[in-house]
Amino acid sequence: MPSSTPSPIRGEPIARDVRPLPGRPSLEYERKQAKAFLKQIRRGETAALRRVGSSHPAALRGRSPTDLKLADAQHVIAREYGFESWPRLVEYFEELERHRHTPGHNSSDDYPETLEWRVQSIMRRHSRGDALVARELAHYVPRFFARPYGQILATRTTEDDARLVVARQGRRASWEELIERASASRDRREAQRWESANTPSRRAWSAIRAHDADALEAILDEHPELLAPSAIEREWRTPASLAISFELEART
Repeated sequence: MPSSTPSPIRGEPIARDVRPLPGRPSLEYERKQAKAFLKQIRRGETAALRRVGSSHPAALRGRSPTDLKLADAQHVIAREYGFESWPRLVEYFEELERHRHTPGHNSSDDYPETLEWRVQSIMRRHSRGDALVARELAHYVPRFFARPYGQILATRTTEDDARLVVARQGRRASWEELIERASASRDRREAQRWESANTPSRRAWSAIRAHDADALEAILDEHPELLAPSAIEREWRTPASLAISFELEART
């Protein structure tokens, strides 16, 4: 992660017009896209050559389209997202995967109004020159990724940039995913308020709480679906995580 001290402005200007990452970013997908894009370049397709000329003009200086390599196609894709280079894109995607799969967190169940307030707060703090916001932008937003803080604070930020920061703070890959999972999490929370003590999940919870392995085994035999919870249910604790939690509390 970048250092906490603002850096002087240097290097290549930060891109202003970039395409957003997919809602479900995948490094493997981008690698396949780069290979397909290289084929388009070598066939001399007009749209492909226009993309090269816009994002990587040096690639065609003194070279024909058939001379371009995979690294050239990868560089174009990286620059279109706002990254300085393909290695920066790879670094970002790998960090994103680690971040998304860190265990032990719940879905955000904030309402859209609350999430939007956080977006506007980030934009206000950026306009005031807040170094902490520059740090978050440098860590979460492709066009600001690993850039000097001074350069980030000197560049206008957008609502899309701020929304991505809020999403990544909630361990989501995109704003769309954050809104989707927050809604599902709220629905889950509301449903739990009306669950009776006789639902399979509540009975399993009570058996775990009482350390009654026989009762739990009988419930799971009758309701094996409890061992395959949804993504939201996994985040709000599975039977296995509840069992571990209660064992830790009991110190047995």
